[in-house]
Amino acid sequence: YALPDEATAEFSIAPKEVTLTWTNTALTYNGAEQAPTATAVGVLDGDTCTVTVTGGQMNAGAYTATASELSNANYALPDEATAEFSIDPKEVTLSWTDTALTYNGVAQTPTATVGGLFDGDTCTVTVTGGQTNVGDYTATASELSNSNYKLPQNNTVSFIIRSASMDITVADDSGVYDGAPHRITVTVNSSAEASVRYGTEEGLYSLAESPTLTDAGSLTIYYQVTAENYQSVTGMATVTVSKKSVTVSGITAADKPYDGTTDATLNYDNVIISSVMDGDELTVTATGAFADAETGDGKTVTLSN
Repeated sequence: YALPDEATAEFSIAPKEVTLTWTNTALTYNGAEQAPTATAVGVLDGDTCTVTVTGGQMNAGAYTATASELSNANYALPDEATAEFSIDPKEVTLSWTDTALTYNGVAQTPTATVGGLFDGDTCTVTVTGGQTNVGDYTATASELSNSNYKLPQNNTVSFIIRSASMDITVADDSGVYDGAPHRITVTVNSSAEASVRYGTEEGLYSLAESPTLTDAGSLTIYYQVTAENYQSVTGMATVTVSKKSVTVSGITAADKPYDGTTDATLNYDNVIISSVMDGDELTVTATGAFADAETGDGKTVTLSN
């Protein structure tokens, strides 16, 4: 037998189709582009074959990656060469400041600062649970400005708003006797709606108005100022009314020769006492009688009312 003149034939070796195993389909944001890993399965002993995966993403979210190429031409990708994957937000840490506040009339919250950010990223925290009045409270970090990050499970903090100091002015209208009542005045300079109570003994603040002093002398007045959200203020002040000076004229003495007696006569008929308040009455008394002959001031005249 002899071969025919045409003794050739065309033939082909088709690439072997591999299967794909996907790993790293649940990722966490790291500030760089990421994709899952695909491994070719069914590669013959001694062969190597790596898979190129496209569709990598940086930000947190749900995506689809594609096995787009094999490094060994003897192998082919399967028809289904995609995989779903996700990038989860990275959990941050929280640092809390301003957890001890002072009442200022407006709602306040502590400040939360995030930690664990990747270089170049910024992220601010929304804090809820603000309060105005004095007390103990809990604030919550409720939201982050960057969706690539998430809050930790422990996202609350206790905080306190303390009483504010109250600014007051205490004045007294001490002066010279004028027949009018003299008192102290407590003025609250803060925006507080304060209650002021007075007393004449320390610790007894039962009077809504300040005690008064009319006659000459001194009076110690105690006060207490209280207001919601403010520290109470207690203290004391003294009102002093000094005696009013008057002038006396018209007193004449009846001199006499020595007679061994202490009698002496003062003439009050024409006495004039000036600067006396309306309604007040003054009388003149004489003291200091003497019996022996002498010169000098004679009797001392004193006034009483």
